[in-house]
Amino acid sequence: MIIYKDLLTGDEIISDTYKIKEVDEVIWEVDTKSVPLNDDLDINIGANASEDPNLPEEEKGLASGGGGGEQIETAYEIVKAFQLEDAGPYDKAMYKKHLKEYIERLKKHFIEHEDDKEKIRTFLAGAAKQSKRLLGIVGNCELFKGQTDDESSMRVLIDFREDGVTPYAIIWKHGLQEMKV
Repeated sequence: MIIYKDLLTGDEIISDTYKIKEVDEVIWEVDTKSVPLNDDLDINIGANASEDPNLPEEEKGLASGGGGGEQIETAYEIVKAFQLEDAGPYDKAMYKKHLKEYIERLKKHFIEHEDDKEKIRTFLAGAAKQSKRLLGIVGNCELFKGQTDDESSMRVLIDFREDGVTPYAIIWKHGLQEMKV
């Protein structure tokens, strides 16, 4: 298995166990799903438990899917799996400032580590195009970051596919380093 870590902070962001779709050679889109926050969750999937005469009345609604109990708290699977933290709300201007600083930090890192000039050109060209797209959708997204408290670290955006149901993460491919486990 390969775990991909934030190149600048070392925070774990994603792994190769997820289906990764590459966009413009610089962005990875990764479908995720909502999962219960509580691993101890006991969900009764018995057949029509709401008709069970021995079941207390307050539990009959839950057993039949009719509500009546506590709501289950959920999180996105990759957020939970990699312990990503809420980066707080970002408006377009705030995200634009962050993105500019982040791209500059990556560029500086590539130059300092004498990365391939073609890799740098590919990243900068794709980043310009994808930055425009992301600035157009950031208001609809939730933003997350790794556990390191570094304001210029990668922000993982979570948006929804065209179906309005499927959440997916948006991750900067060049901002990751591989770690084989």
